[in-house]
Amino acid sequence: MANQEAASPIRQLPLELMCTIFDHLDNYSVKNCSLVCRQWKEIIFSDYYIKRFVLRLPSSVSNTRVLEQSDRLYRHVHLQSNLQSNTNDFNVMYNIVCYPRLKQYLTFRATVEPPWNHVKMITDAIGRMKVLRELYLVNTDASNSVMKAIQICSDSLQFLSLKCAVPAVIKAPYLKTLVLELFLTNAEANVVLYSYRFPHLKSMKLSESGSRDFFKTEHVEHALSFFAHLKELDELILTDITVNGYIFKAICGSCTNLTKLHLDELCIVNNSTMSSLSNLTKLRELKLRRIYSLTSISFLPVTLPHLELVAIGDFEMQYETLRAFRSATRIEFLFGETIPMELILAIASQMPRIRQVELPTSRANYFQSLILLPKLEVLVINKCSFEDLPRYVQHPIDVIKELCCPSTVNMPDDRIIALLLDRFPNLKLLKYGNNLEHQSL
Repeated sequence: MANQEAASPIRQLPLELMCTIFDHLDNYSVKNCSLVCRQWKEIIFSDYYIKRFVLRLPSSVSNTRVLEQSDRLYRHVHLQSNLQSNTNDFNVMYNIVCYPRLKQYLTFRATVEPPWNHVKMITDAIGRMKVLRELYLVNTDASNSVMKAIQICSDSLQFLSLKCAVPAVIKAPYLKTLVLELFLTNAEANVVLYSYRFPHLKSMKLSESGSRDFFKTEHVEHALSFFAHLKELDELILTDITVNGYIFKAICGSCTNLTKLHLDELCIVNNSTMSSLSNLTKLRELKLRRIYSLTSISFLPVTLPHLELVAIGDFEMQYETLRAFRSATRIEFLFGETIPMELILAIASQMPRIRQVELPTSRANYFQSLILLPKLEVLVINKCSFEDLPRYVQHPIDVIKELCCPSTVNMPDDRIIALLLDRFPNLKLLKYGNNLEHQSL
Protein backbone atom coordinates (compact mmCIF):
# COMPACT_ATOMS: atom_id res chain seq x y z
CA MET A 1 0.00 0.00 0.00
CA ALA A 2 2.81 2.37 0.93
CA ASN A 3 4.56 1.68 -2.38
CA GLN A 4 1.33 2.33 -4.26
CA GLU A 5 0.91 5.64 -2.45
CA ALA A 6 4.46 6.67 -3.22
CA ALA A 7 4.02 5.89 -6.89
CA SER A 8 0.69 7.66 -7.25
CA PRO A 9 0.93 10.84 -9.38
CA ILE A 10 -1.77 12.46 -7.25
CA ARG A 11 0.73 12.66 -4.39
CA GLN A 12 2.59 15.25 -6.43
CA LEU A 13 -0.34 17.66 -6.57
CA PRO A 14 0.13 20.94 -4.66
CA LEU A 15 -1.57 21.30 -1.28
CA GLU A 16 -3.91 24.04 -2.48
CA LEU A 17 -5.10 21.93 -5.41
CA MET A 18 -5.78 18.95 -3.14
CA CYS A 19 -7.76 21.19 -0.78
CA THR A 20 -9.79 22.51 -3.71
CA ILE A 21 -10.61 18.93 -4.76
CA PHE A 22 -11.79 18.11 -1.24
CA ASP A 23 -13.88 21.31 -1.23
CA HIS A 24 -16.00 19.91 -4.07
CA LEU A 25 -16.66 16.52 -2.45
CA ASP A 26 -19.56 15.67 -0.16
CA ASN A 27 -18.95 14.85 3.50
CA TYR A 28 -19.09 11.09 2.95
CA SER A 29 -16.47 11.23 0.18
CA VAL A 30 -14.15 13.42 2.26
CA LYS A 31 -14.41 10.90 5.09
CA ASN A 32 -13.54 8.03 2.74
CA CYS A 33 -10.55 9.96 1.39
CA SER A 34 -9.21 10.29 4.93
CA LEU A 35 -9.48 6.52 5.38
CA VAL A 36 -7.83 5.30 2.17
CA CYS A 37 -4.73 7.52 2.00
CA ARG A 38 -2.43 8.63 4.81
CA GLN A 39 -1.41 11.81 2.99
CA TRP A 40 -5.04 12.76 2.34
CA LYS A 41 -5.85 12.17 6.01
CA GLU A 42 -3.02 14.50 7.06
CA ILE A 43 -4.35 17.22 4.75
CA ILE A 44 -8.00 16.80 5.76
CA PHE A 45 -7.20 16.97 9.48
CA SER A 46 -4.59 19.71 9.20
CA ASP A 47 -5.29 23.04 10.89
CA TYR A 48 -5.17 24.71 7.46
CA TYR A 49 -7.94 22.59 5.96
CA ILE A 50 -10.09 22.42 9.09
CA LYS A 51 -10.32 26.22 8.97
CA ARG A 52 -11.74 26.14 5.42
CA PHE A 53 -13.76 22.92 5.48
CA VAL A 54 -17.49 23.38 4.78
CA LEU A 55 -19.85 21.01 6.59
CA ARG A 56 -22.74 20.35 4.18
CA LEU A 57 -25.84 19.02 5.90
CA PRO A 58 -28.95 17.91 4.03
CA SER A 59 -31.51 17.45 6.81
CA SER A 60 -31.94 13.71 7.28
CA VAL A 61 -31.92 11.20 10.11
CA SER A 62 -28.58 9.71 9.00
CA ASN A 63 -26.87 13.09 9.20
CA THR A 64 -28.28 13.85 12.64
CA ARG A 65 -26.87 10.59 13.97
CA VAL A 66 -23.43 11.41 12.58
CA LEU A 67 -23.47 14.84 14.20
CA GLU A 68 -24.67 13.52 17.55
CA GLN A 69 -21.55 11.34 17.70
CA SER A 70 -19.18 14.19 16.79
CA ASP A 71 -17.61 16.70 19.16
CA ARG A 72 -15.89 18.69 16.43
CA LEU A 73 -16.48 22.38 15.94
CA TYR A 74 -16.96 23.69 12.41
CA ARG A 75 -16.38 27.20 11.10
CA HIS A 76 -18.37 26.88 7.86
CA VAL A 77 -21.78 25.18 7.68
CA HIS A 78 -24.33 24.65 4.89
CA LEU A 79 -27.70 23.56 6.25
CA GLN A 80 -30.23 22.36 3.68
CA SER A 81 -33.94 21.70 4.00
CA ASN A 82 -35.52 19.61 1.24
CA LEU A 83 -38.80 18.01 0.25
CA GLN A 84 -37.66 14.58 1.44
CA SER A 85 -37.06 15.80 5.00
CA ASN A 86 -39.77 16.47 7.53
CA THR A 87 -39.97 19.23 10.12
CA ASN A 88 -38.73 16.97 12.91
CA ASP A 89 -35.60 16.02 10.91
CA PHE A 90 -34.80 19.67 10.37
CA ASN A 91 -35.38 20.57 14.02
CA VAL A 92 -33.11 17.80 15.29
CA MET A 93 -30.40 18.73 12.79
CA TYR A 94 -30.67 22.41 13.63
CA ASN A 95 -30.45 21.86 17.38
CA ILE A 96 -27.32 19.75 16.99
CA VAL A 97 -25.69 22.30 14.70
CA CYS A 98 -26.57 25.25 16.92
CA TYR A 99 -25.51 24.10 20.38
CA PRO A 100 -22.76 24.57 21.34
CA ARG A 101 -21.21 25.08 17.92
CA LEU A 102 -22.87 28.24 16.63
CA LYS A 103 -20.42 30.59 18.39
CA GLN A 104 -17.64 29.29 16.13
CA TYR A 105 -19.28 29.93 12.77
CA LEU A 106 -17.54 32.27 10.36
CA THR A 107 -19.82 31.43 7.41
CA PHE A 108 -23.33 29.99 7.48
CA ARG A 109 -25.27 28.94 4.39
CA ALA A 110 -28.91 27.86 4.57
CA THR A 111 -30.97 26.49 1.68
CA VAL A 112 -34.62 26.59 2.70
CA GLU A 113 -38.19 26.34 1.49
CA PRO A 114 -41.56 26.84 3.17
CA PRO A 115 -42.54 26.53 5.98
CA TRP A 116 -40.80 29.78 6.95
CA ASN A 117 -40.45 28.69 10.58
CA HIS A 118 -37.31 26.86 9.40
CA VAL A 119 -35.89 30.15 8.20
CA LYS A 120 -36.94 31.96 11.37
CA MET A 121 -35.16 29.37 13.51
CA ILE A 122 -31.94 30.11 11.64
CA THR A 123 -32.23 33.89 11.54
CA ASP A 124 -33.20 34.09 15.23
CA ALA A 125 -29.90 32.37 16.07
CA ILE A 126 -27.76 34.72 13.98
CA GLY A 127 -27.49 37.21 16.82
CA ARG A 128 -25.73 34.53 18.89
CA MET A 129 -23.19 33.83 16.14
CA LYS A 130 -20.77 36.40 17.52
CA VAL A 131 -18.00 35.87 14.94
CA LEU A 132 -20.22 35.32 11.89
CA ARG A 133 -18.73 37.06 8.85
CA GLU A 134 -20.68 35.61 5.90
CA LEU A 135 -24.32 34.56 5.59
CA TYR A 136 -25.90 32.93 2.53
CA LEU A 137 -29.67 32.45 2.46
CA VAL A 138 -31.17 30.57 -0.51
CA ASN A 139 -34.94 30.29 -0.89
CA THR A 140 -35.96 27.49 -3.25
CA ASP A 141 -39.49 28.93 -3.64
CA ALA A 142 -38.73 31.65 -6.19
CA SER A 143 -42.36 32.77 -6.40
CA ASN A 144 -42.49 33.73 -2.73
CA SER A 145 -39.52 35.92 -1.89
CA VAL A 146 -40.86 38.29 0.80
CA MET A 147 -40.35 36.81 4.28
CA LYS A 148 -42.50 39.02 6.53
CA ALA A 149 -41.55 37.40 9.84
CA ILE A 150 -37.84 37.14 9.13
CA GLN A 151 -35.23 39.51 10.53
CA ILE A 152 -31.47 39.38 10.04
CA CYS A 153 -29.65 41.18 12.85
CA SER A 154 -25.90 40.91 13.33
CA ASP A 155 -23.14 43.20 14.58
CA SER A 156 -20.39 41.04 13.03
CA LEU A 157 -21.81 40.28 9.57
CA GLN A 158 -19.77 41.66 6.67
CA PHE A 159 -21.03 39.64 3.67
CA LEU A 160 -24.69 38.83 2.96
CA SER A 161 -25.99 36.86 -0.03
CA LEU A 162 -29.74 36.48 -0.53
CA LYS A 163 -31.26 34.41 -3.33
CA CYS A 164 -35.02 34.80 -3.81
CA ALA A 165 -35.16 36.00 -0.21
CA VAL A 166 -36.30 39.43 1.02
CA PRO A 167 -36.29 39.55 4.85
CA ALA A 168 -38.56 42.11 6.49
CA VAL A 169 -35.63 43.64 8.36
CA ILE A 170 -31.86 43.64 7.89
CA LYS A 171 -29.81 45.26 10.65
CA ALA A 172 -26.14 44.74 9.94
CA PRO A 173 -24.29 48.01 10.64
CA TYR A 174 -20.91 46.68 9.51
CA LEU A 175 -22.08 44.97 6.34
CA LYS A 176 -19.59 45.50 3.50
CA THR A 177 -21.02 43.37 0.68
CA LEU A 178 -24.60 42.61 -0.37
CA VAL A 179 -25.46 40.15 -3.15
CA LEU A 180 -29.17 39.97 -3.95
CA GLU A 181 -30.61 37.65 -6.61
CA LEU A 182 -34.33 37.75 -7.28
CA PHE A 183 -36.57 35.99 -9.78
CA LEU A 184 -39.51 38.40 -9.77
CA THR A 185 -40.14 41.47 -7.66
CA ASN A 186 -43.47 42.99 -6.72
CA ALA A 187 -44.53 46.23 -5.08
CA GLU A 188 -44.24 44.74 -1.60
CA ALA A 189 -40.71 43.47 -2.24
CA ASN A 190 -39.60 46.85 -3.54
CA VAL A 191 -40.89 48.70 -0.48
CA VAL A 192 -39.07 46.27 1.81
CA LEU A 193 -35.84 46.53 -0.18
CA TYR A 194 -35.88 50.32 -0.14
CA SER A 195 -36.27 50.29 3.66
CA TYR A 196 -32.85 48.66 4.15
CA ARG A 197 -30.04 50.90 5.41
CA PHE A 198 -26.37 49.98 4.99
CA PRO A 199 -24.22 52.93 6.11
CA HIS A 200 -20.88 51.18 5.51
CA LEU A 201 -21.73 49.09 2.45
CA LYS A 202 -18.87 48.89 -0.07
CA SER A 203 -20.18 46.48 -2.71
CA MET A 204 -23.71 45.77 -3.94
CA LYS A 205 -24.68 43.29 -6.66
CA LEU A 206 -28.35 43.07 -7.63
CA SER A 207 -29.91 40.82 -10.27
CA GLU A 208 -33.45 39.95 -11.31
CA SER A 209 -33.87 37.12 -13.80
CA GLY A 210 -37.67 37.04 -14.10
CA SER A 211 -38.23 40.62 -15.27
CA ARG A 212 -36.20 43.80 -15.54
CA ASP A 213 -38.63 45.99 -13.61
CA PHE A 214 -36.67 46.09 -10.35
CA PHE A 215 -36.88 49.85 -9.77
CA LYS A 216 -40.59 50.48 -10.10
CA THR A 217 -41.65 54.02 -10.97
CA GLU A 218 -44.35 54.18 -8.28
CA HIS A 219 -41.70 54.12 -5.54
CA VAL A 220 -39.47 56.96 -6.68
CA GLU A 221 -39.07 58.61 -3.27
CA HIS A 222 -38.24 55.32 -1.55
CA ALA A 223 -35.63 54.49 -4.20
CA LEU A 224 -33.98 57.90 -3.95
CA SER A 225 -33.81 57.59 -0.17
CA PHE A 226 -32.29 54.10 -0.47
CA PHE A 227 -29.37 55.30 -2.61
CA ALA A 228 -28.93 58.47 -0.55
CA HIS A 229 -27.78 56.27 2.35
CA LEU A 230 -25.09 54.46 0.33
CA LYS A 231 -22.43 57.12 0.74
CA GLU A 232 -19.52 54.66 1.07
CA LEU A 233 -20.50 52.38 -1.82
CA ASP A 234 -17.48 51.49 -3.94
CA GLU A 235 -18.91 48.89 -6.35
CA LEU A 236 -22.39 48.65 -7.90
CA ILE A 237 -23.33 45.88 -10.35
CA LEU A 238 -26.92 45.68 -11.66
CA THR A 239 -27.62 42.61 -13.82
CA ASP A 240 -30.81 42.04 -15.84
CA ILE A 241 -32.27 45.21 -14.34
CA THR A 242 -33.58 48.26 -16.20
CA VAL A 243 -32.30 51.48 -14.65
CA ASN A 244 -34.44 54.53 -15.38
CA GLY A 245 -33.11 58.05 -15.61
CA TYR A 246 -34.11 59.13 -12.10
CA ILE A 247 -32.41 56.07 -10.57
CA PHE A 248 -29.29 56.73 -12.63
CA LYS A 249 -29.17 60.33 -11.40
CA ALA A 250 -29.69 59.15 -7.82
CA ILE A 251 -26.81 56.69 -8.12
CA CYS A 252 -24.46 59.27 -9.61
CA GLY A 253 -25.57 62.00 -7.22
CA SER A 254 -25.40 59.98 -3.98
CA CYS A 255 -22.85 57.20 -4.51
CA THR A 256 -19.96 59.50 -5.38
CA ASN A 257 -17.32 57.11 -4.01
CA LEU A 258 -18.03 54.53 -6.71
CA THR A 259 -14.98 53.11 -8.48
CA LYS A 260 -16.90 50.39 -10.36
CA LEU A 261 -20.32 50.74 -12.04
CA HIS A 262 -21.89 48.02 -14.22
CA LEU A 263 -25.33 48.56 -15.79
CA ASP A 264 -27.00 46.01 -18.04
CA GLU A 265 -29.76 48.31 -19.24
CA LEU A 266 -30.21 52.08 -18.97
CA CYS A 267 -33.38 53.80 -20.20
CA ILE A 268 -33.26 57.62 -20.47
CA VAL A 269 -35.15 60.37 -22.26
CA ASN A 270 -32.25 62.52 -23.45
CA ASN A 271 -28.51 63.05 -23.11
CA SER A 272 -28.72 65.49 -20.22
CA THR A 273 -29.01 62.46 -17.93
CA MET A 274 -25.57 61.20 -18.97
CA SER A 275 -23.89 64.31 -17.57
CA SER A 276 -24.55 62.88 -14.09
CA LEU A 277 -21.64 60.50 -14.67
CA SER A 278 -19.26 63.39 -14.05
CA ASN A 279 -20.17 63.23 -10.34
CA LEU A 280 -18.32 59.90 -10.15
CA THR A 281 -14.85 61.42 -10.13
CA LYS A 282 -13.30 58.28 -8.58
CA LEU A 283 -14.75 55.89 -11.16
CA ARG A 284 -12.22 53.43 -12.59
CA GLU A 285 -14.48 50.87 -14.28
CA LEU A 286 -17.66 51.60 -16.27
CA LYS A 287 -19.78 49.03 -18.13
CA LEU A 288 -22.84 50.03 -20.17
CA ARG A 289 -24.35 47.08 -22.06
CA ARG A 290 -27.52 48.69 -23.45
CA ILE A 291 -28.80 52.26 -23.44
CA TYR A 292 -32.25 53.21 -24.74
CA SER A 293 -32.92 56.86 -25.53
CA LEU A 294 -34.94 59.04 -27.89
CA THR A 295 -31.67 60.33 -29.34
CA SER A 296 -28.23 58.85 -30.00
CA ILE A 297 -26.12 58.79 -26.87
CA SER A 298 -23.62 61.58 -26.35
CA PHE A 299 -20.91 61.51 -23.69
CA LEU A 300 -19.81 65.05 -24.50
CA PRO A 301 -20.48 66.61 -21.06
CA VAL A 302 -18.90 63.68 -19.18
CA THR A 303 -15.52 63.91 -17.42
CA LEU A 304 -14.04 60.83 -15.74
CA PRO A 305 -10.39 61.61 -14.96
CA HIS A 306 -9.50 58.28 -13.31
CA LEU A 307 -11.30 55.87 -15.64
CA GLU A 308 -9.23 52.80 -16.54
CA LEU A 309 -11.76 50.42 -18.13
CA VAL A 310 -14.82 51.20 -20.22
CA ALA A 311 -17.12 48.50 -21.62
CA ILE A 312 -19.72 49.44 -24.21
CA GLY A 313 -22.52 47.52 -25.87
CA ASP A 314 -24.46 47.80 -29.09
CA PHE A 315 -26.35 51.08 -28.74
CA GLU A 316 -26.50 54.16 -30.93
CA MET A 317 -23.94 56.72 -29.86
CA GLN A 318 -22.14 59.78 -31.13
CA TYR A 319 -18.66 58.34 -31.61
CA GLU A 320 -16.86 61.66 -31.46
CA THR A 321 -17.96 62.07 -27.82
CA LEU A 322 -15.91 59.05 -26.71
CA ARG A 323 -13.28 61.59 -25.76
CA ALA A 324 -14.99 61.57 -22.36
CA PHE A 325 -13.21 58.23 -21.78
CA ARG A 326 -9.78 59.36 -22.97
CA SER A 327 -8.06 58.35 -19.71
CA ALA A 328 -9.04 54.68 -20.17
CA THR A 329 -6.33 52.15 -21.02
CA ARG A 330 -8.71 49.18 -21.50
CA ILE A 331 -11.88 48.79 -23.53
CA GLU A 332 -14.32 45.87 -23.67
CA PHE A 333 -16.88 45.29 -26.42
CA LEU A 334 -20.13 43.78 -25.10
CA PHE A 335 -21.83 43.06 -28.43
CA GLY A 336 -21.45 40.20 -30.82
CA GLU A 337 -21.25 40.03 -34.57
CA THR A 338 -19.64 43.22 -35.84
CA ILE A 339 -17.74 46.21 -34.53
CA PRO A 340 -18.35 49.24 -36.77
CA MET A 341 -15.22 50.62 -38.38
CA GLU A 342 -16.42 54.09 -37.39
CA LEU A 343 -16.25 53.03 -33.75
CA ILE A 344 -12.68 51.71 -34.08
CA LEU A 345 -11.60 54.93 -35.80
CA ALA A 346 -13.24 56.99 -33.05
CA ILE A 347 -11.47 54.97 -30.35
CA ALA A 348 -8.15 55.41 -32.13
CA SER A 349 -8.55 59.18 -32.27
CA GLN A 350 -10.52 59.92 -29.08
CA MET A 351 -9.06 57.28 -26.73
CA PRO A 352 -5.36 57.18 -27.61
CA ARG A 353 -4.24 55.45 -24.39
CA ILE A 354 -6.03 52.15 -25.08
CA ARG A 355 -3.55 49.34 -24.39
CA GLN A 356 -5.95 46.40 -24.00
CA VAL A 357 -9.00 45.31 -26.02
CA GLU A 358 -11.42 42.66 -24.77
CA LEU A 359 -13.67 40.89 -27.28
CA PRO A 360 -16.64 38.58 -26.55
CA THR A 361 -15.76 36.06 -29.28
CA SER A 362 -13.46 35.64 -32.25
CA ARG A 363 -14.82 37.01 -35.54
CA ALA A 364 -12.83 37.63 -38.69
CA ASN A 365 -14.02 41.22 -39.03
CA TYR A 366 -12.72 42.14 -35.57
CA PHE A 367 -9.01 41.79 -35.94
CA GLN A 368 -7.61 43.74 -38.84
CA SER A 369 -9.00 47.03 -37.57
CA LEU A 370 -7.12 46.61 -34.29
CA ILE A 371 -3.88 47.75 -35.89
CA LEU A 372 -5.39 51.25 -35.94
CA LEU A 373 -5.08 51.52 -32.15
CA PRO A 374 -1.63 53.08 -31.63
CA LYS A 375 -0.77 51.68 -28.17
CA LEU A 376 -2.57 48.32 -28.29
CA GLU A 377 -0.54 45.43 -26.82
CA VAL A 378 -2.99 43.09 -25.06
CA LEU A 379 -5.88 41.19 -26.67
CA VAL A 380 -8.44 39.32 -24.54
CA ILE A 381 -10.98 37.01 -26.22
CA ASN A 382 -13.48 35.59 -23.74
CA LYS A 383 -14.93 32.76 -25.85
CA CYS A 384 -12.27 31.39 -28.11
CA SER A 385 -9.72 28.60 -28.28
CA PHE A 386 -6.10 29.08 -29.31
CA GLU A 387 -6.63 26.37 -31.91
CA ASP A 388 -9.51 28.18 -33.65
CA LEU A 389 -8.09 31.68 -33.43
CA PRO A 390 -5.55 31.57 -36.33
CA ARG A 391 -8.25 30.96 -38.94
CA TYR A 392 -10.04 34.17 -37.96
CA VAL A 393 -6.92 36.31 -38.39
CA GLN A 394 -6.36 36.70 -42.13
CA HIS A 395 -3.22 38.85 -41.99
CA PRO A 396 -0.44 39.26 -39.40
CA ILE A 397 -1.11 41.72 -36.57
CA ASP A 398 2.21 42.81 -35.15
CA VAL A 399 0.96 45.12 -32.37
CA ILE A 400 -0.22 42.29 -30.09
CA LYS A 401 2.30 41.20 -27.44
CA GLU A 402 -0.04 39.43 -25.01
CA LEU A 403 -2.97 37.13 -25.83
CA CYS A 404 -5.56 35.99 -23.25
CA CYS A 405 -8.21 33.28 -23.77
CA PRO A 406 -9.98 32.61 -20.42
CA SER A 407 -12.21 29.89 -21.91
CA THR A 408 -9.20 27.82 -22.99
CA VAL A 409 -8.23 25.30 -20.32
CA ASN A 410 -4.93 23.90 -21.58
CA MET A 411 -1.70 25.34 -22.88
CA PRO A 412 -1.57 25.03 -26.72
CA ASP A 413 0.90 22.62 -28.27
CA ASP A 414 3.90 23.63 -30.40
CA ARG A 415 1.93 23.47 -33.66
CA ILE A 416 -0.71 25.91 -32.42
CA ILE A 417 1.93 28.20 -30.95
CA ALA A 418 3.67 28.31 -34.34
CA LEU A 419 0.38 29.32 -36.00
CA LEU A 420 -0.22 32.00 -33.38
CA LEU A 421 3.26 33.44 -33.88
CA ASP A 422 2.60 33.53 -37.61
CA ARG A 423 -0.53 35.65 -37.01
CA PHE A 424 0.93 37.66 -34.11
CA PRO A 425 4.67 38.00 -34.88
CA ASN A 426 5.51 39.98 -31.71
CA LEU A 427 3.54 37.77 -29.32
CA LYS A 428 5.43 37.33 -26.02
CA LEU A 429 2.89 35.96 -23.54
CA LEU A 430 -0.12 33.62 -23.57
CA LYS A 431 -2.70 33.52 -20.77
CA TYR A 432 -5.44 30.93 -20.47
CA GLY A 433 -7.99 29.46 -18.05
CA ASN A 434 -10.11 31.12 -15.38
CA ASN A 435 -7.03 31.88 -13.31
CA LEU A 436 -5.13 33.11 -16.40
CA GLU A 437 -2.21 30.71 -16.21
CA HIS A 438 0.55 32.12 -18.37
CA GLN A 439 3.26 30.91 -20.71
CA SER A 440 6.09 33.07 -22.02
CA LEU A 441 7.08 32.56 -25.65
